[in-house]
Amino acid sequence: MAYNDLVRNLKRDIADRRTELRPLEAGQVQIAQRPLRGVWADTTQSQIRRLKAMIATLESVVAQFEDEKSSDAEETKERTS
Repeated sequence: MAYNDLVRNLKRDIADRRTELRPLEAGQVQIAQRPLRGVWADTTQSQIRRLKAMIATLESVVAQFEDEKSSDAEETKERTS
């Protein structure tokens, strides 16, 4: 079923983003950028914010899908009762 595959993939994406986030939050990994011939700038905190926002968005989408599925299931149950 396509719905189940979509939700499973979204949950896998959430887990992957959390895996990326852990070493950044723990200070084990840092990310930096440097403009051409410029000075390196630490961008770790902005990456942490981006990952947290992505996780929140993905969790919201999964919750919406799950709410819709449970609503659809209840409607079907009511019609068949």
